[in-house]
Amino acid sequence: MSKVSPLTIELIERRPQTAVKVLANMDASDVADFFEALPTRYAVALISKVSAWSAAALICEMTPVSGAAILSELDYQGTASIMRVLYHGELGGKD
Repeated sequence: MSKVSPLTIELIERRPQTAVKVLANMDASDVADFFEALPTRYAVALISKVSAWSAAALICEMTPVSGAAILSELDYQGTASIMRVLYHGELGGKD
């Protein structure tokens, strides 16, 4: 796990929507790698602000352990929405 700068954490805490907008312009695999480097609570804060489809695509790019850690911390409705996309979609993930 790489160290995430304090400035990045500050942006996520104070301006999560701005952080999401920045991440939306990045490749999904790069965003997934970034989420895996973050403490889970920050990844959850960000992933809860995107659509279920986008969240599912990111989860699929993550390792199963990292994806499960995020899903376990989301609220029931958020997790259920993402799981519906994963169950019905054609998204692939990391081994």
